[in-house]
Amino acid sequence: GDTLRAVWGSGPDDVWFVGSELVADAGGDARGATLHWDGHAWSRFVASENELTGVWGSGPGDVWAVGNGSVVRWDGHAWSSGWFAATCAGSMSPAALWGSGARDVWAVGSGGTVLHWDGSAWSESHTGASSLVAVWGSGPSDVWAVGDVQVTHWDGHAWSAPSPVTTGELAAVWGSGPDDVWTAGDTTVLHRGAAAPPSPDTRVDAPADAGAGPCMNGWCWSWLAPAGAGMHAIWGATPNDIWAVGDGGRIQHFDGARWANAADLAWVGAMTGIWGSGPRDVWAVGDVGAARWDGAAWLGASPCDPPFGVRLAGVWGSGAGDVWAADDTRPAGTAWRFDGRAWSFQTPGKDALDAVWGSGAGDVWLGGDGDTLLHWDGADWSTPAHPALKSIRALGGSGPGDVWALGMDGADHFDGTTWSAVSLPVDEMLNGVWVTAPDDAWAVGTTSVLRWDGTAWTVDATGLGTLNGVWADGAGVVWAVGENGVARRQ
Repeated sequence: GDTLRAVWGSGPDDVWFVGSELVADAGGDARGATLHWDGHAWSRFVASENELTGVWGSGPGDVWAVGNGSVVRWDGHAWSSGWFAATCAGSMSPAALWGSGARDVWAVGSGGTVLHWDGSAWSESHTGASSLVAVWGSGPSDVWAVGDVQVTHWDGHAWSAPSPVTTGELAAVWGSGPDDVWTAGDTTVLHRGAAAPPSPDTRVDAPADAGAGPCMNGWCWSWLAPAGAGMHAIWGATPNDIWAVGDGGRIQHFDGARWANAADLAWVGAMTGIWGSGPRDVWAVGDVGAARWDGAAWLGASPCDPPFGVRLAGVWGSGAGDVWAADDTRPAGTAWRFDGRAWSFQTPGKDALDAVWGSGAGDVWLGGDGDTLLHWDGADWSTPAHPALKSIRALGGSGPGDVWALGMDGADHFDGTTWSAVSLPVDEMLNGVWVTAPDDAWAVGTTSVLRWDGTAWTVDATGLGTLNGVWADGAGVVWAVGENGVARRQ
């Protein structure tokens, strides 16, 4: 039998249903089926080799249907295929359709990709959303698309950065006009009226005011993470411009007064690294690639552009045109590099990489599993001898003659010539390090916050839970992030 997924009609004697039928002789595979009502009787057509999930038309002789990689069209007599070819394998699986007319049709789907038909051809663009499942608009300059927990809007020129508006997945969107738009999902129904939309700080799941959390051991929680939404990395341009990233693609920003939920890039998965060349150029990396802040919005890469789909564990750069990321997935120790235009990769090691730091374009360090420690001098990679850490999880320094590598079983220090082991007051995995000067460094781990004064590491605090990242401004401001949220040293 047929499974029907969507319906559209131009009138009482022109109604289309689309979905799938099981093919008995094809191992149970489904192919796209359509049913048409002409006011008197039903007609049935097989329009695609793939299941269809969305349908829309400008009239009886111009109907589009999409689903599972297919875009097909009805011309009033028959269905035809081959109207769109994905630019790379798996880049786009359209799920839903809407249009304002025969020359303005939108299709949305996986990877936050959107397709647009201008009357002659389909074009492909990317919103940065994780996945889009529904689309509707009031006109060519007012189109809404929803998916996961996010909403994005087309204003006639560009799609807005995806905004998290709920905690449950959204599945539908519809309205009667620009000032009356509804979206619904598995846990909520939301309405956008004539009143101004809520500010980012009043969205669902927005963090509490700075200083609202409890204090312990001289540290106070500025934001407590929801269960299962811990933070993994932190970086700041100034004390009034700090970013923290974590599970579920969550990105938090501190403006000097409070932390606010800046984005939820669910498509990235857990974000594990962040670095910027300045306030308008910040990179965040995670389970399935990288996203970039341009000063106005967080933007994700196209599913066709590397390193999309690659699990990255750390990021650092010497400038906007020289950014490095550590690849935690490839077994051969891959390093990714952004040259200001595109990412490319090199394979200088033998094991997965977890950390990256450098003092300049000709002095870059990478560390990872199996005591891997690699150095880039601007031309070639080398593997310097060092006391064997079983797994390097953090790298940091104040210059080419002051570099720290921390991990599973201790800390190593590089003085510009030689790596040497340095004793620690604790026996635990160290996950993050930040160095502001040769006599001022901070490290965090599974149970402790450590401080380096130029002579020895000492315990600064315990009892904060597992901490994953740390950042300091060198003037007394120190932040740490971990499984419980974001904390500041008072």
